[in-house]
Amino acid sequence: MRIEGSFDEFLSPRIEIRIAKKKISLVMDTGFNGELMLPRSMLEDLDFTYGMKSEAELADGSIVETTIYSGKIKWFGKRRTAQTTSRSPRGDNIVHGLLRPTWVTEYNYLR
Repeated sequence: MRIEGSFDEFLSPRIEIRIAKKKISLVMDTGFNGELMLPRSMLEDLDFTYGMKSEAELADGSIVETTIYSGKIKWFGKRRTAQTTSRSPRGDNIVHGLLRPTWVTEYNYLR
């Protein structure tokens, strides 16, 4: 399987996935330990199920409260359940844990 990605104007590596017919741009953040991070409003619109409250440590060392949701996504042509962390509306959508069994070998700059 192949995931195509690009770098944005801040040189952040990005990929796109579809969830419920909605195309979502995600930053590939290797420092993120979860599978996905999306805004709470998007998770609720996508009918993801509330799981539990959790805490996350940010890159600056600060601890923030998050909420874990669960929902179905299409990943490499197959439907699977993704554990998704909610985030504030201003942050990036982030992916990392879903990529663990995947090798990223090529990016195109600033598509």
